[in-house]
Amino acid sequence: MGTTPNTTAAPDTPDTPETAAHHERLRERAVHGAEWDRIHGGYFASPSVAATLTKLISVTAARAKPHAIVDLGGGTGFLLHELARRGLAENARLINLDASSEQLDQGHDPRVKRIETSLTNLRRAQFAKKDESALFIMRSVLHYFGQDGLVPILKKLRRIMQPGEYFIHQTACFEEAAAAKCLNSLYAQMGTDKWYPMRTALCMALMESGWQIDATAPAPHLPLGSLDLARRYNLAPAKLTQIQKTLCTESGECANVFVSSRRGFTAYLPYTIFTCVAV
Repeated sequence: MGTTPNTTAAPDTPDTPETAAHHERLRERAVHGAEWDRIHGGYFASPSVAATLTKLISVTAARAKPHAIVDLGGGTGFLLHELARRGLAENARLINLDASSEQLDQGHDPRVKRIETSLTNLRRAQFAKKDESALFIMRSVLHYFGQDGLVPILKKLRRIMQPGEYFIHQTACFEEAAAAKCLNSLYAQMGTDKWYPMRTALCMALMESGWQIDATAPAPHLPLGSLDLARRYNLAPAKLTQIQKTLCTESGECANVFVSSRRGFTAYLPYTIFTCVAV
């Protein structure tokens, strides 16, 4: 996963999608760094969980032959480290862009260049020369920008990409409206601005922002146990109980999305991998 992009605003500036994303990053610092590899059952540091995504990246890189593979919000750099370890991107520079120094400090692979920057402040000159091509990858980042920020950040990213370049991203989205409502209610009750779209709406936003969607593929669901969520978002036990009761009343047992028990609850976040081409 990637971590949230960072930006800086004056104290009296009203929240925007960019400043909201910055606040999310600061709130989650307790699980950045070495802890990130363990949280949520080790999802974001599992080679088997990432296998479909890394294979798609390597196949695309072999076809497109980019000068650089750039992980947007790459966190600890796991995806790039995995590509390097398996020899899947030997002819491209590997660049991890993230706003969290705690995440970047976990990357010790000399083949991966680390750049501390936000997506909102990202410039192409930071990772490629004018005559160079890039392949862009991303995992679990777009939701940090919230409902109002999704289209603006997609348009920002498209502006830094050249026609014909690939953008492969694993993004949480839903097929069913009831499931989206349940998970978005969970995150709203946890006091976060993160937001998850319907899959059709995300596809439309990508196309309207200047991408052609070449292919999609499912990725493993992310299990979100209530204790991990409490640690990540600093939630008191009473707050967890309140959230669980509210969701049970609102949604009940939502198959494959929200499961309640006497010990807490587990939510399941569905991911889709999108292979997109800038047009």
